[in-house]
Amino acid sequence: MISLELDQTTSVALAGSDLSNLADGLAGAEFSDPKPAVPEIKTTRPAAPATNARPECRPVAAGGMFAALHPECAQDYLDRFQQLRTQLMLHRSRVTQEFRTVAVMSTRRGEGKSFTATNLAATLAAGSAQGVLLIDGNPEGAELPLGVDVLKGGLTQALAEPEKWARSIHSVMESSLSVMPRGRTSARSIDFTNLPRLFAQLRRKFEWIVLDGASFATSPDAEWLSSVADGTLVVTQGGTIGFDAFQDTLLRIPEERRVGVVFNTRPQPKESFKLRLRFTGKWKRAGERAGIERY
Repeated sequence: MISLELDQTTSVALAGSDLSNLADGLAGAEFSDPKPAVPEIKTTRPAAPATNARPECRPVAAGGMFAALHPECAQDYLDRFQQLRTQLMLHRSRVTQEFRTVAVMSTRRGEGKSFTATNLAATLAAGSAQGVLLIDGNPEGAELPLGVDVLKGGLTQALAEPEKWARSIHSVMESSLSVMPRGRTSARSIDFTNLPRLFAQLRRKFEWIVLDGASFATSPDAEWLSSVADGTLVVTQGGTIGFDAFQDTLLRIPEERRVGVVFNTRPQPKESFKLRLRFTGKWKRAGERAGIERY
């Protein structure tokens, strides 16, 4: 299992699914509701889409979204997501089934799920010759800042006609990353019934598919998304949820789909923004003893 931490001060690494030990490790933690922190990175205006067979775009690297694509992104910051990419590749080598689709989920909104999904996809694309696809699959909140015209297609249209998925993606300029926006939708809900069919089509084209998924506390689709993807990363922000809510999230993910946990904690000061990564192997069944490791 992977644990990724965004803090250089306090952290708890989860070495397995022994939830009672994890509860002891978090017993003294404060559970408030701070806003998720993001690195201070200068942004530029997105370039106009090029006239091409496949529309191109340049996502806005603002507020942490797609920071890994920005030319001024600090190397130390990039190194942390590259470590996460490496650990996903190691996980792929250890499992018997095909491992291409990763759902990035959270317990509730505002924990850094989209921040993690966009930068993970950008980092995976930097080392991929076959290509990586990022899908905006979060039916809640604002759409990802992809700089594309969602009226020309997106996830909702691809789900309606999975074999025609190519109409709904956009290439990111000067990278092997492609994006699929949420698409045309009149309500804050998406019919994910055909998602397995869509994934089957996308596997033939892309080396990795990263789904910016939903929040378990508010979305009825969260369990379905985590069961359809090959693996699930859970993003949790320190100080935002209690242990019971976090435990409920873990138990709602099929055991064979649990890949890791991203601990996103607010750094003080912002200049000390760090990512930490640990790989602790497979999840253990509930009841088995597993260690809690402190930094």
